[in-house]
Amino acid sequence: MNSISVLHINLFQAGKGISDFYFNRMREHLVLGHRHIEKPHRHDFYATILFTGGSGVHEIDFHQYEVSPGSLFFMSPGQVHSWELSDDIDGYIFSAPRIFMSFIMYIRSLKVFLFRICQFSEKASAG
Repeated sequence: MNSISVLHINLFQAGKGISDFYFNRMREHLVLGHRHIEKPHRHDFYATILFTGGSGVHEIDFHQYEVSPGSLFFMSPGQVHSWELSDDIDGYIFSAPRIFMSFIMYIRSLKVFLFRICQFSEKASAG
């Protein structure tokens, strides 16, 4: 019986001096030798993937989802996933440790932030 491997976030940060977070373009992520992700595996961290080009299939917990531009996936530690992607795949991958989500939940529970931390606007600043 084959066991499902668990990937650690530091595998993706080799030689970069940062081991807690990972961010990359999807095509660069694959070029760097992370093609082993085509086999079913688990992570011990959170992963968010936004696809901006290409196509394929992303299997999460043994359910298949179509990949196309605009597809967005959020994965929690322990979920089993794999994918089959076209050669022209592109997008972004962001990974964060388990403690990051605990920190976000803690920040949301604080009442001391009476101001906006972040605001997005469609208006471009004149200047």
